Amino acid sequence: QAGLFVGTALLRLATADSGCEQAATCENTVYGLRPSSLLTLTSAVTGTVAALLMPVVGAIVDHTRHRKLVGSVSALILVAISGGQISISESNWLAILILEAIGGFTLLVHTTAVFAYLPDLTFDESDLTHYTSQFNIRQYAAQMCYVGILTIVGGIRGKDDGVKGSLESARVSLVLAMAFAAPLFAYSWIFLFRKRNALSQVSEGLNLLTSGFIQVGRTFKRIWSRYHALKWFMLSLLWSPEAGSGAVYSIVLTFFTIFLQMNSQQIAYVSLLTLAASLPGSLIAKRVSLCFNPLISYRAALLCFVISIAAACATLTGPKRQNAAYVFAALWGFATGWMYPSQRVLFCTLIPKKQEFEMMGLFVTYGLILSWLPPLIFTAMNERGIDMRWGLSIIAIFSAIAFVCTLPVGKYALAVAQVNGQRQEMDSNE
Repeated sequence: QAGLFVGTALLRLATADSGCEQAATCENTVYGLRPSSLLTLTSAVTGTVAALLMPVVGAIVDHTRHRKLVGSVSALILVAISGGQISISESNWLAILILEAIGGFTLLVHTTAVFAYLPDLTFDESDLTHYTSQFNIRQYAAQMCYVGILTIVGGIRGKDDGVKGSLESARVSLVLAMAFAAPLFAYSWIFLFRKRNALSQVSEGLNLLTSGFIQVGRTFKRIWSRYHALKWFMLSLLWSPEAGSGAVYSIVLTFFTIFLQMNSQQIAYVSLLTLAASLPGSLIAKRVSLCFNPLISYRAALLCFVISIAAACATLTGPKRQNAAYVFAALWGFATGWMYPSQRVLFCTLIPKKQEFEMMGLFVTYGLILSWLPPLIFTAMNERGIDMRWGLSIIAIFSAIAFVCTLPVGKYALAVAQVNGQRQEMDSNE
């Protein structure tokens, strides 16, 4: 969440450095780009690097005993980056932008290490649904407390328009992020997560740098030939809005800051509403998944997200419609709070037995393959002066494709039965 305030400050600092007062009307460039393109291009670069390197990270997690070490070190780096970014100023904003990119990649590495523990919890679908829902609720509640404190601090400080106000908001958010993250990371990785043995050995003739890519290819070929439902779910995941959530964040933040001309305090209100709405979204995910099934829940959440983004593109025509942005922020929060737990439960129930960790690595990797594309398209459109609402619509288009890809999955019960049949076959061969 600190990235929202750091990103807003970076956009304003880049605009000032280019010699413009208003980024929305600025046609000057800084380092060859419009100031309004810097965040999305950085996100595109980060997504590309992550897509290329994440199989290597996955290989380290799978083929060595260092899963806990990867999580611990990445957590430490994230805290250190937040500390370094506190020095953000007019003279070092480019260095801070680079740190923001490194932090985005490090967060993905950390997420990979954490997700590798998820299949350890249970094989029971209802328990897994409960766990993922509760995890999301606790995550959003903690983020709400964080943003709530920042909102109160911002209200006490008063109006924060301009570069100075954005810098102050960014610094306060980073100090508070360190205060939150350092003890939580330390407690989790010292006392909660356990060391795990290597899940498998590197195949003969391969190494950690190559085995990840080979394994991703082999796993997908096996999915494509043997698991019809899982195949289409993975194709959906390519286009999902979680396909690099940092990509979505960079587009939305640029849209709110530049196109709607919202200040840091208003961005804080938007974030607070989004997080608050995600809590009932997570509860709905649990209820719909249990009453119907995770596939129906995931489809409904995707559809809700697509409709809300499309409606925002049609409604948010400029700074005079800022108030409507709060309504759409709540709708997006509700949809994403519903979508993410449904997605994870669906995936965990469709994967074959004794391949959970391998498949979870593929889950993270597939979520990154196209993560660079939405911000890159947005950047290209912005550089040509195309209305930012068309850039925002890229999120809706990608999410709609993700929804369409779930349709050939077919009936959830048949998909699970196919996987269970494979499991029984594997058990009988042991």
